[in-house]
Amino acid sequence: MRILAIDPSGSFKHGSGTSGWCVVDSETGKIIGLGNIKAKDFETRELYFNKHKSIAKLYIHDVLVIENFILYQSTASSLFNQELETSELIGVICDFEEENGKRIVRQKAQQIKSVLSKNNVLLTLVNQTEKNLTFKTTKSDRVQWFFDGIRISNHIVDAIRHAYYYLNQEKKNEL
Repeated sequence: MRILAIDPSGSFKHGSGTSGWCVVDSETGKIIGLGNIKAKDFETRELYFNKHKSIAKLYIHDVLVIENFILYQSTASSLFNQELETSELIGVICDFEEENGKRIVRQKAQQIKSVLSKNNVLLTLVNQTEKNLTFKTTKSDRVQWFFDGIRISNHIVDAIRHAYYYLNQEKKNEL
C-alpha cells in the first residue's frame, strides 16, 4: 500500500502558498517521492489547485493523508474577511481522491506536531528504512532538513510527519 501525504497551503492570492507532499510505501517505509507545490509558480488559483491533483495522478497510492483545516478561536479574528483558500484546496483534493476511490485520512496539525515535534523522533521513524533523512541546527537555532543530502522545506517535513504518523497509528491498530 502507498500513502500520499499532503501538507496543504492555499494562499494563492498572496502568492505565499506552499504545499509539501510525499509518497511512502507502507510495506517498506520508504519514501518514493516528495516535493513542494508553490503558488507563486502558477498564474491562476485553478492551475495551482490542479497541480495537487496531478501529483495524485502521477503517484499510484491507496490512501491520502492530509492535514485538515481547523479554524481555532485564537486565529479566527485574523482570518476575518479573508478567503479560506486552504480549506478550499483541501476540498478540491479530497473530492478528487474520493472520485478515484481513495481512502482519505484527515489529521490535525496539532495532533502530528505534538507527537512528532521532536526532530529525533521523526528521524528515528523515517530512518528505520530510509537512512537518508537528516537535519542540522544553524547558529540561529533554526532546523534545516535534508533528504538524500538535498535541503527540503518544512512543508515537505510536515507531509513526512503526516505520513509516518499515519503509518505508526496503523501499526498500533494491527496489534
